[in-house]
Amino acid sequence: MKRSVPKGFARHGVCLAVVFAFLSGIAVVSHAQAAGAAATPTAHSGQPAALGKRQPGGNHEGIQVHGYWKIDVRDPDGRVVKHVEFENSLNTQIGGPLLMALITGQNSPGAWSVGLEATPSSTLCGTVQGILVGFAPGSANSISPCVLGQAGDQYFDACTSSSGIGCAPGLSVTEPSPSLQAVTLQGQMTVVNAGTITAVSTMLMTCNPGISPATCPTTSASNSDTTIIPPLLVQEMQSDGFSFNRNYFTWGLPLTRLVLGTTTNGCGGAGQPPCQVSVQAQQIVAVTVQISFASGS
Repeated sequence: MKRSVPKGFARHGVCLAVVFAFLSGIAVVSHAQAAGAAATPTAHSGQPAALGKRQPGGNHEGIQVHGYWKIDVRDPDGRVVKHVEFENSLNTQIGGPLLMALITGQNSPGAWSVGLEATPSSTLCGTVQGILVGFAPGSANSISPCVLGQAGDQYFDACTSSSGIGCAPGLSVTEPSPSLQAVTLQGQMTVVNAGTITAVSTMLMTCNPGISPATCPTTSASNSDTTIIPPLLVQEMQSDGFSFNRNYFTWGLPLTRLVLGTTTNGCGGAGQPPCQVSVQAQQIVAVTVQISFASGS
C-alpha cells in the first residue's frame, strides 16, 4: 500500500537495511561499482584482506546498493512515447557519509525527493535551485535539478505546485514489504518547455538526531546549523574550505546520482550509461525508483 511518510516507517526501512549490511561486516558498494570491480588478491593469503579487497578462497560476497529506475514520458493524452529502465549509482562523496550518519544515529532521516537534471534546466520545469553533489578544495560540483517531492513543508523550501521553484509535489513513498524489500519512490511532473534529461538523483533530507523521522521537516533550521547534516560531511566540507549552508541541500542530500550518456559518446549499450531522455512541452515525465540492498559476488 502506498502512503506518504509522516510516521517515518518508510524512512526507517532504508536505515534498517543499511544497518543489517554493516552489522554483517560487509562493505557497502554501489551496484555499478560492484559489477565492474575485479578481485584483488592479498600478498599473504593467511592475513585478512584490506578493506575493499577480496580474500583469496574466501566468501566473495558483498552488499550492493541498488537504485532501479523507470522513466515513462507520456503525451498529454496519456500515450507513452518513451520508456527507459536502468540502474543508478551511489553518490560516494555524499551518499557514503549519509549512510554512515544514519546507521550510527548521528542524524534522523527526513523526506525523500527525486532530481531530474536537464538542459536547459531553467525552462524544463521553471526556476530551479542548486544542490551540492560533490566538492574539492577550491571547487564545488553543484546541480540544478527539477525535483519530484513530497507535498508540504518537508524541505528547506516548501514543495507546492505554486511555489515556482521547480518542485512538483505528489511524490509517494512505499515502504518495504516481505514481497518487495525495497523503498519505492513514485512521482511525476509536467514539462514546461522542451529539453533533455541529462542526469538523475535521489535525495534524502536529514535532521538533528534529537528530532524523530516523523517530525523531520526542517524549513525552520538555521542556515548554519551543521547538526542537520552528517558530521563526516561537515568535516570534509570544512577541510576543503567550505562553510556549511543549508541552501546547498534544499531538497536533501544526494544519496544516488547517475549522469546519462549521449549517442555521440556512446549510450544504451553493454557497458555504457543509459541515454539521455528528450522531452517536449506539456509531456508528463513519470518516475519510479526502487532503492534496495542485496548480497552479490
